[in-house]
Amino acid sequence: LRALGASVAGGALTTDVAETHLVLACGGEFAPPVARLVEALERGRGVDDAVARVAAIGHSSGADLLAGVPVMAESLRRSAEKGPAMEGAVR
Repeated sequence: LRALGASVAGGALTTDVAETHLVLACGGEFAPPVARLVEALERGRGVDDAVARVAAIGHSSGADLLAGVPVMAESLRRSAEKGPAMEGAVR
């Protein structure tokens, strides 16, 4: 994730605010409502309230963030299925 953050930083792929959030998230730092959403998802309860709190962030930032959650979850799931990368391995 840190490499992703470094690739996003200084680029023209998104707004300055979104870039800052992406870089911080790649370093494991999240806005409190986002951290509570992750915790609620892990517990399997309180998710509706946590989603509502994230959705309330900014004018559309929270909704934008929520739209990206399934994409990131799928990416993480696929990475976990592949297991740790083996140096020099051919796939």
